[in-house]
Amino acid sequence: MWYNKAIFLAVAIILYTQQAMAQITIYVSSTLGEDSNTGLTEDAPLKTLRTAYSKGSNCTILLKAGDVFYRESTLVLNRKLGKYGSGANPTLCGYKRITQPRWERVGNNIWRISLVENNYSGVQTEESSYSNNIGCIHEYDKDVIHGRKRQYIKDLKEDWDMWQTEKTGKDTPETAYDSLYLYYSGNPNDLKLEFATGQIAVTLREGTLENVNVVGYGFGISAGSNAHIRGCHIDAIGGRQLITSKSFVCDGNGVGIWIYADKDTENTTVEDCFISRIYDSGVCLSGSDGHSTTARNIAIRNNLLAYCCQGWEDFLRNDPPSHYDNCVFENNLVVFSGESGFGYPESRFKYCHVLSNNFKGDKKMIFRNNTFIGGNFHCNGGYQGTYTTNVWENNTCYLTNENYLMGNYSGTKDVVKLGSSKRTAISHYRFLTEDNSTKFVVMSKSSVKRRGKRAIASFIKNHTY
Repeated sequence: MWYNKAIFLAVAIILYTQQAMAQITIYVSSTLGEDSNTGLTEDAPLKTLRTAYSKGSNCTILLKAGDVFYRESTLVLNRKLGKYGSGANPTLCGYKRITQPRWERVGNNIWRISLVENNYSGVQTEESSYSNNIGCIHEYDKDVIHGRKRQYIKDLKEDWDMWQTEKTGKDTPETAYDSLYLYYSGNPNDLKLEFATGQIAVTLREGTLENVNVVGYGFGISAGSNAHIRGCHIDAIGGRQLITSKSFVCDGNGVGIWIYADKDTENTTVEDCFISRIYDSGVCLSGSDGHSTTARNIAIRNNLLAYCCQGWEDFLRNDPPSHYDNCVFENNLVVFSGESGFGYPESRFKYCHVLSNNFKGDKKMIFRNNTFIGGNFHCNGGYQGTYTTNVWENNTCYLTNENYLMGNYSGTKDVVKLGSSKRTAISHYRFLTEDNSTKFVVMSKSSVKRRGKRAIASFIKNHTY
């Protein structure tokens, strides 16, 4: 019948149009683009990501090499976000830079600055916004980061201590982040400063982020299933207050892979990335309480994780049968963990290369062929009578006599410090963890420092960011 042919033709046209939209590539340049352009060629790029997203949910979006994009909407769903052109990666930037220093002294070495005045370049948040939930302070002329959030203003006692509000959860008013208070014994008006704002840089579901840098956000990349992150430099992330928490908590991972309550998380990769200066973990694989969901086929490989509070964290508090199924952390270089420049209070043992916070049983996270240099090795946050939660294969750790092989959050049980008896300490660590393969090489501080710096330089030399 003629109408059957018409229906068939209409469906074919719709499917063809959808397929064509899925295959288009959109070009975006913050320096050369205009949102009135088509965005379909490098010669006619769009200016903003938010306009590019309106062109279709399955298209590929490419950012011009070397360009910087401030406070852009960064949901990557069923699409690829990458770069075009030669040179350095484009950068998603969450920094809010002071243009006219207006720090006001309000106490003994206590300074205050408004975050809602028209006084900033980069990320613009003149109106009251949770985006002003500051994570860290960056001296951009020196490329040094500072800052540690305190719960109460009375706790501002050391240079670079910060405070905004002691309110938590639903009691946190948006106006709590209108100002930032800072303890500084000099005059911060003499410094060139910018603030890492509290947003999540990228939410990645069923898509790819490749050759795009992320810098200066409260959280880096929030990933789910079928997410692929390659060739990215992720830097200066975290330190914001976790607004949804019932207690005062600061957080911020470079990459957080989430195991959701309603379904498994699977087929996600983080490869060939340089992840640095993270308040919390460089990469974290984390599950929800009270559910039996599983992480499956997760691969973290060939990355450099440097100057993070923890290089890696696996966090699965559920009862069995929740576990990691073929989840591997392999061929990574983890250097100077615990030297981020900001992070958790130093009284906790969370400064380490590997943090495992897995409750109630063996979760079988695989660590294979990794090199760890300079820092405490392993922290088991939620010890519940067993530390045999991971699978260890052919790893090497270079450390000093002052470093810990094993710690935990409170530091009160089964803390294994190398000290003067290397053999006894390693033997006790192996007894607790059943990690019989990791090679521990004890060196002087200066030797560890040289080895770590050489390893970082060698990795960066072989990659383009």
